[in-house]
This record gives sequence, structure tokens and C-alpha cells, in this order.
Amino acid sequence: MRLVLSLMVRLIVAIAITLTVVAVPLGRHNLRYQEGRRLEAPRFQPFNGFLFGVADSLFRVLDLETGTTKPIRLADGGHLMHAACSPWRDGQGRTHVVGVWTSAAAAGPQVVGLARYALPTGELLDQVDGLVSMPNDCPCWFPDTTLQALFAGGDGELYRVSFESSRGGRVSGNASDIAPTPVAWPERLALPGSPKLSELTWPIDPRLGRRLIATLTYSNWDSTARKQPRSQLWWLRLTPDGSAIVEGGRLIRSCPASRESEQVREERLAAVSSAVDGRLMVAYLVRRGARSELDLQLAPLTIDPATGNPWVDEADAVTCARNRTFAPLAFSSDGCWIYSFARWPLSPASLERFSVVNLLHKRMQRFAVTMRSADLGTH
Repeated sequence: MRLVLSLMVRLIVAIAITLTVVAVPLGRHNLRYQEGRRLEAPRFQPFNGFLFGVADSLFRVLDLETGTTKPIRLADGGHLMHAACSPWRDGQGRTHVVGVWTSAAAAGPQVVGLARYALPTGELLDQVDGLVSMPNDCPCWFPDTTLQALFAGGDGELYRVSFESSRGGRVSGNASDIAPTPVAWPERLALPGSPKLSELTWPIDPRLGRRLIATLTYSNWDSTARKQPRSQLWWLRLTPDGSAIVEGGRLIRSCPASRESEQVREERLAAVSSAVDGRLMVAYLVRRGARSELDLQLAPLTIDPATGNPWVDEADAVTCARNRTFAPLAFSSDGCWIYSFARWPLSPASLERFSVVNLLHKRMQRFAVTMRSADLGTH
């Protein structure tokens, strides 16, 4: 009997050791799987519910594949706005979203900070409050698989935030490893008009060479005298670690308007995608003359072969639609559609989408008409 018990104990111990030996590598493999991220264009585009006249605190996203909107209840009951989705999915197939977070009303005194969640579950990953400068609009993720993002603060400066060393949960910005740090830009001091940065987008397409696009707004710009937009789209190139801007320039090469009322005064909210034929395209909003309405523009994005810098010829831009709401634009994941909110007086905005193929065809038709007119003028 004692011999049988001894053999059983030895057998149990051997099985336990075997299971441990097998479980450790599997656990490590699973950990690597959870941490592994793969680059992928975002499927969701966050938007604020007030565009539809909705006053609740639900977080809402546009599904760029189906064209439908859906509410997502955040796990902590907080409210998230000015949010951006990661250009990758983690090892569990989740998209991460970072934005301006406000604590739930029932949680006591209201707290505002920066938060990161996982979609589509709404799981809270990080919250950091006590920031020196809050995001003025949507942040943008680095165009890789790192847990890093940029945002333009209310002071018009750029800030970099990294969640790589985060242990999760809620922390104070001043005492945490994920406290945002300012991005240096020495050359900015040479620009007139005290410019401020906002509305960042950082395309993952390698042809842009890790250059991001931002809106540069001059607070005391005399647009009438200078004949230039007060708000301009700029490309910016950062150091590899994102700590400083080393180069920048105008994105759009403007052309004189035939009428003062058609002169572009503002260029805003760029979005970049690759069209079905592989060409890079940029969509953006413009305000012309003294009008308050915004127009949606689409234009080819050219990469200078000598410098690698992107540029757009304003003469090549097509006006897709007028009376747009000031809200981020988004391309579908296949680059076939552009999503934009229409602005209607005294009523909520409506979401519309436009076919990139049809717009490019419209551009080619316009180009053909222009060429025929030029030919007729030479005879």
C-alpha cells in the first residue's frame, strides 16, 4: 500500500513538473501574442455625438468599412472626446484609442485628462490627469506600432506622450512616466505671425517618410494684405524619437484666384489615403473669401523625388461638397470613400460619403475641358 502511494505521489509530481515546463513557454508565447502589434489602417473614426444633436456621454465611432455609426460604452463610465484610433491592432486584435477624458458625473468632482481605451470593448487602459497643457483637438499616433502619440496643446505647442512604460490605471501627469513632453521646434521662432499648431494627422504610408501634416494658424495674420491663408496645411518632419521638429513647409502650393471671393483663407483638417490606383490623395477643408462655409477638397499628393517632401498643387484640387461641418475627415480603409459631415442651419449635421473614383473622374473631365479650351485659344 505504501509503495502504491509513493508511486502515485511521484506520478503526480512528474505530471505537475511537465505541465509547468509546458505552461511557461505557452504563457510567454501568449504574452508575446498580447503585446505583438501589427500595422493596420484604423477601421473606426471617433466623432462627437453633439454633431447629431445627441447630448449623452456615450463614445461614438464611425465604422469606415460599413459606413455605419455605433455607440461604445466606456468601462469606467467616463466621457471621451477629441479621440484618435491607433494605426495598428494589438495581439488581441484590439484597436487602441486615445483622447481627452472626463470623469463620470457620479464619480465626484469632475476630472479631465488624457485616456487610452481598447476597442471595441471600451476597456480602460490608462488615464493621466494633471496635464500642463490639454489637447486642443484630436491627437495622432506615431506611424508605427509603438504606444506613442502626439497632440497639439491649447498653447499651440506640440506634445509627445508614450504609454510604453505605463503600468495601467489612473496616474497624475506630473508624477508619471507617461507625462507628455514638449516637442521642440527652433525654426518656428523665425516665422511671422506667432503661428500655432493644431489638427495633426500622421499617415502610415511609407512614401511620406514619416512626415506628418498639421494646420499652422497665424494669430495676427493680415490675410487681406498678404493674399495667403490665415490657416495653412504644413508638413513636418520630426527626429526619429519625435522629440523635435527638424523641418517643415507649406503643403499646398496655392494659385491666385480669379475673384477675391474665391481666395482661400483657411486650409484645415487634412486626411491622407491611397486611392485604388495607388496614388496618394489628400482631403481637406477650405474657407474662401469672407464666407463662413467650409468646402471639402480632394487633390493628388505628390512626393518630391529630390527631397521626399509632399506637396499639393491647388489647381489640381476638386471641390467635393460645400457647407461642411468643422469635423475630422476620414477615408475608408480601401481609399474608395471620403466621409464628411454636412452642415445644415438650425439642425444637426448629417454624415455623407463621396466616391473617390467619381471625384477623380470629375477632375479628369475638368482637366480635359481646360485642355480643349486652351487648344481652341491657340487657333
